[in-house]
Amino acid sequence: EVFAEVEAFVLGRAAAGRQRQLLATALAGLDKHAAGTEALFFVDLPLLVHGAIRRDERPAIPLAVATTLLFLGADILDDLADGDRPARWHGCSPAEINLAGATLLCALTPLAIGHLRAPADRVLAMQATLASGLLRMGAGQQSDLAGIGGGHVHPDEIEAAVAGKSGEELAIFATLAAQLAGAPAGVVEHYAAMGRALGTGAQLASDCYELFTDPASRDLAHGTPTLPTALRLERLGGGERAAFADLLNRARAEKA
Repeated sequence: EVFAEVEAFVLGRAAAGRQRQLLATALAGLDKHAAGTEALFFVDLPLLVHGAIRRDERPAIPLAVATTLLFLGADILDDLADGDRPARWHGCSPAEINLAGATLLCALTPLAIGHLRAPADRVLAMQATLASGLLRMGAGQQSDLAGIGGGHVHPDEIEAAVAGKSGEELAIFATLAAQLAGAPAGVVEHYAAMGRALGTGAQLASDCYELFTDPASRDLAHGTPTLPTALRLERLGGGERAAFADLLNRARAEKA
């Protein structure tokens, strides 16, 4: 239901035919989630938080549309930064992919929040939550990018970057839902902290999966430092550390 609302909202507000086509390509990125069985934080968290506070999830469905747009825009830009190009983008330039992600984040997500049925002061507070949260996500992403191929990064720096990027995204989802439900400031802060912890933990688990299970090992191929490799480097000394660092560098070009 949320995905159908997302499609109607996005395609109904495209300003031109070519923009509509580009956004339709972006929306195809939701197909794998629609067919999967995993938890969809960008849909589930707003509904569950609002339901926990008001005992009713349905008023949060329009908010789940906004958080889905936020997730999709951030996911597109993250793929672009990592050098990943899903098959749906065949024939699109990096500039067009960047434009699609930016449009989802900067135009359509705030627009969806602005259309929520809530008191004006509440909607204004939610817009401020979105803006400040995106600033923190941007800072986390910048820290993440700074570590690529740049040698050893301390585990604390990696954890801080993950919390600022993935943790902050889920903190936005939870905060917006609590605000929409009219929760007191203290309750809103508790839900934000829960979302931040959940997002940080989920990303660290994903990093471990990519390192130990995923055949593509994208983080190794991209030279992205993750907590497991950083902790390994911290425990090595001298020649062993240099040898392991050399393996990490070689992994960017040598599949073996």
